[in-house]
Amino acid sequence: MTLTVRPGDEGSDDLLSLVEQALVPSRVTPALVSRALNRARRLGLYWKILAPLERALLWAAARARVSEYRSPRVRELLAKLIARIEAQTPRGLALAAGLAYALSRRLLPQLPSPARVLGVLREKLQYILYLGKNALITRNYFSPLISGG
Repeated sequence: MTLTVRPGDEGSDDLLSLVEQALVPSRVTPALVSRALNRARRLGLYWKILAPLERALLWAAARARVSEYRSPRVRELLAKLIARIEAQTPRGLALAAGLAYALSRRLLPQLPSPARVLGVLREKLQYILYLGKNALITRNYFSPLISGG
C-alpha cells in the first residue's frame, strides 16, 4: 500500500484515517470520555472539529453514571469521536508525522492490505511515535538553516 503524504493530496486523508484507526480506544468509560472532552475544550477542538450533535453526545456520555458502555453502537460512536480528538493532539500529530516518515523512507514493510498496515502500525506504535517526534523536532530545528535565514 502506497500512501502519498503531501498536504493537500487525497493521500493525507488516508494517513489521517489510519492514525484515527490506530488511536481508537479498546475500552470506553465515562472517565475516558470526560478526559477527551476536557482535552477537546482545552485545545479548542470542541468547536473546530465536532458537530453540535457530537458535542452533545460527548457531554452526555461524560456525565453518565455507568462503569462502562456496553452498547456496541454507543461504544463505537464514542471511540470514533475520541480517536478524532486524539488525532488532533500533539501525540496524534507526531504519530501522523512518524507514519509519513516511515512510509516515505520504507521503514515499514510495503503491505498490500490496509488492515495489515493498521496491524503493523499498532505493533510498532512506540517506534512510529519516536520517528514522528524526531521528524517534527528536526524539521523545526533545521528549517532556518534550510531556508537560508
